[in-house]
Amino acid sequence: MKKSILIITLFFLCFTGIYAQSLAEIVSNQSKALKEDLYDDLKTLKITGNISQMGMSMGITIYYKEPDKSRVVISFNGQEIVQFFDGLKAYVINPMAGNTPQELPADQASNLKNNSSFRSPLSRYLKENKLTLEGKENVNNKPAFKIKVNEGGNTLYFFIDQDTWLPVKTTVMQGGINVETFQEWGEVDGLILPKVSKTKAGNMEIVINIEKAEKNIPLEDSLFKL
Repeated sequence: MKKSILIITLFFLCFTGIYAQSLAEIVSNQSKALKEDLYDDLKTLKITGNISQMGMSMGITIYYKEPDKSRVVISFNGQEIVQFFDGLKAYVINPMAGNTPQELPADQASNLKNNSSFRSPLSRYLKENKLTLEGKENVNNKPAFKIKVNEGGNTLYFFIDQDTWLPVKTTVMQGGINVETFQEWGEVDGLILPKVSKTKAGNMEIVINIEKAEKNIPLEDSLFKL
């Protein structure tokens, strides 16, 4: 289960055509495909769904609050594993580790930070000049732009489908393990969200299904603090 938490805290040419699309154009088109303009009036978001792993089914609830706070709760056998980002630091509370809050290491904190905004992190990375377009690569037998990100010593790759402009895959090294996440996007309660996310790390596979999205509900700041 500890490995599951590491993974979940977790959310990418030919030479002649490599610069046919600039990074700015790719990020802009992705934003339009994700309908990120709908987030302009969004202050909070609660997402509920389920996780499947090794024959087990668990509930998952994710809370977001502008500008950069998030909380992930995984429920199983009457217990809860909680991860949260308070805008500066990330923590995990695991009942199998004594329920004592532990600050997450830099690589996992970076992943949780990326998932603490309604919008894709690519826009922020573009402004910070952290993106490199590395060409194209087939994902699910379709060409996708491969974008490299260097963040706090971490190297991530985002793959953006050339036709739909939706992010279809991410890869990152976590704990010396290559973690790949494949996403299938669709509309959930008026928002474009990754309805199905499949994460693979070694012989482990985790599938997250999103079922419901609740917008602008009251969320106290205490949800995102120790």
